[in-house]
Amino acid sequence: MADSTSLIVNKQTKGGWNAAVFIMVVEMTERFAFYGLASNLMTFLTNELGQSTATAAKHINTWLGVSYLFPILGAFLADSILGRFKTVLLSSFVYLLGMVMLPLSVTVVAPRLREKAFFMALYVMAVGEGGHKPCVMTFAADQFGEASAEEKATKTSFFNYWYLSIVLGSSIAVLALIFIQERVSWLAGFSVIAGSVGIAVLIFLIGIPRYQNKFRWEALSHESCSSHRSCF
Repeated sequence: MADSTSLIVNKQTKGGWNAAVFIMVVEMTERFAFYGLASNLMTFLTNELGQSTATAAKHINTWLGVSYLFPILGAFLADSILGRFKTVLLSSFVYLLGMVMLPLSVTVVAPRLREKAFFMALYVMAVGEGGHKPCVMTFAADQFGEASAEEKATKTSFFNYWYLSIVLGSSIAVLALIFIQERVSWLAGFSVIAGSVGIAVLIFLIGIPRYQNKFRWEALSHESCSSHRSCF
């Protein structure tokens, strides 16, 4: 009886939309930052760093390729060592570090080292992407149970809103950030990106007391209880 009561109390205080909304903000901001940078990266490399179109295209494709390869490592770390929560948390700080390095690369770094500093920032971001991409959506989905039809319906609804947040984040980035980068300054555009990611990481940290399945043993216990009705 005590175990059953503790599970009911845990459901009321942790998980669900009260937890998932914090994680959705992180994903929306990450998409905002990524597309705000990637969609206008060719212009920056050619106009500001003086690269040819062919060289800039090669560098962009290499960066994107690395960004999509690192999630393989991130998924392994999450499933075998760290768990999803710790992987998302660690990768968010790495991603933020890369974002902070962007405005610094166009201001405080000496002009002869600017290109190297900028690409270093890009690849630090790629490492952060590696932990973020394979884990953040599944960790958010972990906040919803499947013990009843109502919980399953809520989880399905969550995925709809999740992809809506991705579309909103990327659309706002393409419309707003490109305008800031080209009409105001690249420093302002990169600073907006870094600031938004910083706020998102703070919001994610604020939501920690609400998250369930933060550790691998909790997720395994939750899955076990979901498959055996005697646990509820």
